Amino acid sequence: MADFAIDFGNCHSTIARLGDCFPEIITNDYDKYQTRSIVGFRQDERICGQLAKDEIFLNFQSTITNFKHLLGRDFTDRHAQDLSKFIPSEIRATDDNKVAFAVEYKGKTKIVRCEEVLAGLIKHLANCFTLKTNINPTRIVITCPSFFTSSQRQAIIDATEIAGFKCHKLVNENSAIARLFSLVTTDMPSTNYQMVLFLNIGQTSAEVSIFKMNSKKCKLEASQYSLLVGGLYFDDIICQYFARKIEERYNIDINSDKKTFFKLLSRCETIKKKISRHNNSEKIIFDNFMNIPVFEDSIDNSIFVKLAETKFKVIEDLIKKTLDDAKLEPKDIEKIVLTGGSVRIPKIKQIIERIFKKNINGTMNEDDAVSMGGSLFTTKWTSDYEFESNEQILNILNDMEEVINYDQNESSRTVDYYNELKIKLYIELDKYFQNPNIKEKYEELFRETINSLSSEADIATKNDSNNSEKEENATIPALNQQTSTYRGRGKPKFGKREIADLEDLKPNSHSVTKGSISCNKSSGNVDSQSDHHREGRKGHEDRKGGGNKRGDQSGSSLDSNKDDIVSNNQRKDLPSE
Repeated sequence: MADFAIDFGNCHSTIARLGDCFPEIITNDYDKYQTRSIVGFRQDERICGQLAKDEIFLNFQSTITNFKHLLGRDFTDRHAQDLSKFIPSEIRATDDNKVAFAVEYKGKTKIVRCEEVLAGLIKHLANCFTLKTNINPTRIVITCPSFFTSSQRQAIIDATEIAGFKCHKLVNENSAIARLFSLVTTDMPSTNYQMVLFLNIGQTSAEVSIFKMNSKKCKLEASQYSLLVGGLYFDDIICQYFARKIEERYNIDINSDKKTFFKLLSRCETIKKKISRHNNSEKIIFDNFMNIPVFEDSIDNSIFVKLAETKFKVIEDLIKKTLDDAKLEPKDIEKIVLTGGSVRIPKIKQIIERIFKKNINGTMNEDDAVSMGGSLFTTKWTSDYEFESNEQILNILNDMEEVINYDQNESSRTVDYYNELKIKLYIELDKYFQNPNIKEKYEELFRETINSLSSEADIATKNDSNNSEKEENATIPALNQQTSTYRGRGKPKFGKREIADLEDLKPNSHSVTKGSISCNKSSGNVDSQSDHHREGRKGHEDRKGGGNKRGDQSGSSLDSNKDDIVSNNQRKDLPSE
């Protein structure tokens, strides 16, 4: 089991552990529940959290914040470039084209990778845990957005190991929220299902998930996310409003000086919070600001709502498209749960009430839900609650068998083609086989399908008379025994292409809407629909005992470089890994 869980947020991070009967939040060194996700460098030491926030303008060029969505991304990624304006430190490209930061440390310019920055934050949070509990942790559960790619997830795991800890499990944020909701909700039915919609809006992203739930089981129906919406972008909208006012009056461009921009952005965050609590106008006053003796102006909630109209439209479209993916109407949603700091904006609640015409469930704290839910995955106790996956596994195997049967008469298929089908099969089933019960039940079917692919690969090799050198047949790696940490290092060959073994094959996408699967790889994605099971599969399941076994959490969307709403079954731009 793990010692505690970390909700790694772009703005704040929270730690929680499972107490005697319920999750509890652990306060930091300032006795606060939330720790700022900021890492700074003095001349001779690294500082994190609130102290780094307090000294951000003293160590401006050596302070790193808003880096969550830069983990695992290429330096040339459009989203990485867009986020650079919100990071005090200069971003640089590493030798492998990943994002790093240039900081001044001990009189020299040091290049620090994203993983190293996160490692510093994790170490700080672990020290806070030790300070409050007198426990030296060794294993940690970390939550991440369900749409994080395999490279982003691997970056979190690498950061945990750099910090000196073992990543016990990576838990999708929506799964953590759903698990906590099942615990705190007293009227959840034990047999029938309820449709529950979760809207999670953080500082730099928004995600809508619909779960079919009862008191014992939980199944993801659909989810969508957007990287266009978040508290940081709302702050920037207010900031640009005042920046235009300053430019009109004094012909001074605030955006030309990053330090000045951050000072204004910080003040606008406070203003946003105040106008979200009431409708009064809020003033902003600066003395000796960029050689301006006095600047004074104001903004109220009505102006803010008008300025952020496009952002609110994205949230509304996000909800509607998730409903469409799940083939549900607003009246089918029985409960609505909001999490994340940005859901406190009144306009967002108005959008929810207008679409669903019902009250919002307020049983969970918006800021602590993810970390408290993540703490429920630190122990085997959570295995009493099932994340259903049996239907998805059968669909995956059925669809792969149909591809095999369809291709039997295709003489143009090469050994590489069938070996890449193996790779997709490993990727799709990897997360389900984290649960030993699921793995035991479906291992035989999995092996049958792999053997079929190997046979077709052998036939393709024999038919390839034009090649003087035979293709090396793929080695089947052992089924993963501990895939939650994804740290396999063996590299068996699949044809001409080397890939990591099953433990390194973390899914780019594990999002399954009703009756559908998504198989994704770096060169494209293969989507197939299957609403029925073949008779052979049904018979095998009956012989194996049938019934629902315990599964793992469902639903992680594939991130893309598009700045748009991303659907689970409409992904076009795949990130380079």
